[in-house]
Amino acid sequence: MGHERAGSPSNPEHDERLRPTGFEGFGERGQAPGLQSGLKTRKLGACCTGLVRTTPKRPLSMPSPDIEIYLHAVPADAIRDWLTLRFPAEAALPWRPAGKRQWRSKVMHEGQTLPVLVIEEASAGFTSVWFDSAHSPWADDHACAREAFAHFQTPVRATPGSWQEGDDPDLWWEISASGERELSWPG
Repeated sequence: MGHERAGSPSNPEHDERLRPTGFEGFGERGQAPGLQSGLKTRKLGACCTGLVRTTPKRPLSMPSPDIEIYLHAVPADAIRDWLTLRFPAEAALPWRPAGKRQWRSKVMHEGQTLPVLVIEEASAGFTSVWFDSAHSPWADDHACAREAFAHFQTPVRATPGSWQEGDDPDLWWEISASGERELSWPG
């Protein structure tokens, strides 16, 4: 990644001597779209005299509003056992029917309650696990899927990213013994 001259010594608000280039999707002063707070700067060490590093005041990535994964050939009882290991609690994990082959539960993470919905055969051969909270221990669906794959050693699928209107509904991401890949899954 290269650098370009930015700002002006006579304008203290733009007193950046160098800033990284190659961030075409970023706005003024390297600010990401949607980032509500500006940037703070920090002088680099003596070896880099005159350089200023810009860092966001808060992370650029926001936590997912929810997490949903699809596990191949994993029954709801095995998922309940995994949740019990992953989210230890003093009391037994609540597990109540929510319809045909569906169960609701709640787990605790860092003082927050995470509602969970498990649906066997949500799609042929796959069980859906949905954490309806932004307070999960995972940054996104892929992180949860990787952890579930490590535990169950079976293919796990998730959306390739945050879904938006107009996205291909059949495009999915999968982790399996063969690695990670995107695939078409008309579920």
